[in-house]
Amino acid sequence: MHFGAVDYDATVYVNGVQVAHHLGGYDAFTAEVTSALRGSGPQDLVVGVHDANQGTYTLYVNGQPQAKVLNQCLGDPSSGPLAVGRGLFGGNKTDYWPGTIDQVHVWNWALSAADVAALYQSGN
Repeated sequence: MHFGAVDYDATVYVNGVQVAHHLGGYDAFTAEVTSALRGSGPQDLVVGVHDANQGTYTLYVNGQPQAKVLNQCLGDPSSGPLAVGRGLFGGNKTDYWPGTIDQVHVWNWALSAADVAALYQSGN
């Protein structure tokens, strides 16, 4: 399956199996889907796209964008300390988490699906 261009981050699933993950500017990429295809009947294609420039997340199911597009605050680079459990907007502390937060881990890179699965399996 060929995608002519995706900006910025896309994950492709065929019949519930992740077949590709693309990260980069407005670039083309190809996904090998043969092993994920069912022998007969309809096939399901789900593509999630994160457009960092627009601050949106869009989910496409069988080629159709879903009605809800999630938006992120583009914000500015952080110059202060890490805060867990609340946001900061206009210099004011906001959006407090309404419960307990435990066992927080922070990385300075995006974890891969394999990294997350390994962490889950380790119980950490």
